[in-house]
Amino acid sequence: MRRKKLAFLVIILLMGMVLPGLLPPFTQTKAWASTTRLMADPLLPKISKATMVKKLLTVEGENFVEGTILLVNGVKVKSYLDEVTPTTKLKVNKANKRLPIDEIVKLQARNPDGQVSGEFAFFTGLTFSTQNTINGLPAFVQVGRKFLIYFNDENTAWNVHIPPNEIYVEFVVSTQGIWPRSQDIFLAKQPGYAPFWMKAFPVGQAHYLYLVNLQVVE
Repeated sequence: MRRKKLAFLVIILLMGMVLPGLLPPFTQTKAWASTTRLMADPLLPKISKATMVKKLLTVEGENFVEGTILLVNGVKVKSYLDEVTPTTKLKVNKANKRLPIDEIVKLQARNPDGQVSGEFAFFTGLTFSTQNTINGLPAFVQVGRKFLIYFNDENTAWNVHIPPNEIYVEFVVSTQGIWPRSQDIFLAKQPGYAPFWMKAFPVGQAHYLYLVNLQVVE
């Protein structure tokens, strides 16, 4: 009889040692639940690029959804999702009236669930680049307007040289901390001829000169 009782006690002890290892502890179960909730959360919206052509502002990124809105310096502006690529493009009509003129603004995308993208710096004035200039041909800017020189090709390094023409064009602010590949913002002061040279250094190729034949007009 004593042997049976002793064997029974040994079995109970063994079960007490083995069973807890088969069940996840409370803290582990809680961690699994937190991970599941995190994976179920929608992805944050993100802005990677913004361009303004005439009066249309196009903001590109990812994780945009129905109801995503655009914030400019923290304030909502009227915007809409692109019909063809709604998850990656937001657009603003009449952006020249909805955004401050010739300023660096902070763009953010906010989804209906309250998730907000990081801040994206954008210059609302005229931008000169390889996309909207042709080597040697005239480019125009109006008196009193600011403009950004932004040659940002991925496979080409650019150096800008602006001849001494402070009568017509004045340096305003450096944008190196905002856009590493940009070459600063300038102000058009009065009518005149103010060309500037760009020296291009394509990867694996010989360097060459690129002339922006800038003319300041009334």
